Amino acid sequence: MNRTSIAAITSVLILILIGCGGKSTNAAESPGSEVSKTNVNIDSSDAKANEDDAKTNNVIQISAGKTSSSKNPDSLIKYNGKDFSVLSDAETILSDLGDYDPKLSCVDDEYKNYVFSTAKIQFDTAIIDGKEASVLLYIYNPDIKTSKNVGLGNSEQDILDAYGFPDATDSNDPSYSFEYHFPSFDLIFDFETASQTVEMIRYKNTNNHSKATP
Repeated sequence: MNRTSIAAITSVLILILIGCGGKSTNAAESPGSEVSKTNVNIDSSDAKANEDDAKTNNVIQISAGKTSSSKNPDSLIKYNGKDFSVLSDAETILSDLGDYDPKLSCVDDEYKNYVFSTAKIQFDTAIIDGKEASVLLYIYNPDIKTSKNVGLGNSEQDILDAYGFPDATDSNDPSYSFEYHFPSFDLIFDFETASQTVEMIRYKNTNNHSKATP
C-alpha cells in the first residue's frame, strides 16, 4: 500500500504516491530529515539592535497571547461551519471531517495520512505514547481561510500584510514557503514560484511532530 502526500497543488488536487515506509520529504515532513530552512533576518541594522531592549516587554506580552490551547485563534480554520485546529485531539478532528478517501489515504502504519478529497484537506497523525495524535493539517481548499482571512490564491504581499515577515523560509523549486512560528504550532504558507501565490497552507503541531516517528 502506498502513502499519499501532496507534492504540488494549483487549483486542483494533485497527489503523488510515496512509499508507506516513511513521511514525505515535502508534505509529511520527517522530524529527522526536514529540508533545512533559512532563517529570515528581518532587520540586521544597528537601529534594530538599539531597539531590542525597548521591545522586550512587548514581545513577551505578544508571546504570552499565543497559547498552546486549541482555542488559539491563529490555529483555527473553519470548514462546514466547524472550527478545526491542529492542536485539537486527533479523534475530534477525524470525527468532524467525516469520511476520508481510503484509496488515497495510508492509515495502516503508526504514522497515518488521511486524505479528505471533498474537503481538500489532508490530516496526518502519529501514534504517540499509545494514542493517535494530531501532527499536520494540509489545506488545499481555496474556500478555507486562515484566522486573518488569507488562503489559496493570495499573493506573497497579502501574507506579509496579514502576518508580517516570516520567522523562516524554505525554497524547493517550483515552490517556496513562509513559516510563522508560534509556541505550540507552525503556520506555513507554500507558494508557487512562478505566480508567487499561495498553493497550500500547513498547520504543524510542533510538540507532536517532534515526537512522531516515520
